[in-house]
Amino acid sequence: MTIRDCIGNSAKLSILMAMKRKGPMTAKQMLQEGVDIPQTTLYRLLKNMESAGVLDVVSETKVRGTTEKTYFIGEILRDFDEDIVKNNNLDEYCRLFGGFAFNLYGEFEDYCKREGANIIRDGSDFSMIPIYATSEEIGHLMKEIRKLLIPYMERTSDVQGLHTFAAIFTPPCDVEPDPDGKEGTS
Repeated sequence: MTIRDCIGNSAKLSILMAMKRKGPMTAKQMLQEGVDIPQTTLYRLLKNMESAGVLDVVSETKVRGTTEKTYFIGEILRDFDEDIVKNNNLDEYCRLFGGFAFNLYGEFEDYCKREGANIIRDGSDFSMIPIYATSEEIGHLMKEIRKLLIPYMERTSDVQGLHTFAAIFTPPCDVEPDPDGKEGTS
């Protein structure tokens, strides 16, 4: 099993993304967190991913005569994002983004199917804002955004709901935005 196998497979990718968001997890916790994989398939994937070194077992607990394993992203994948960027591996970068977009879409789809969902009340929103920046300015902007988000990364009230904040800086465009909101050419 290769890294490409994990990124190109939506079930394996959803397991990895759940762990990326929540940290080490048991199979039961993954199912509770909405990893939408049949239980038998999940256990088979976890076993295969563990054997391939994609997942590490970080603890084992005896539960009613069986051993429950807690998994986390294997060492070979922990720095994967950084390796892709460092090596300028554009093919893997595109696949990684595909997985990111797939999981983000899944969150929106789950929300839209939820009974009683209310866009305004629930605080859901998304937007695209064109900006002009150098690579250095984008790096600085991401650091500033992270600083702004720190106070919101821990629950301080029972009325707070968990939201996902996603930020994407696209590669530079060859097309200039039209002030009227229509695409133009440069």
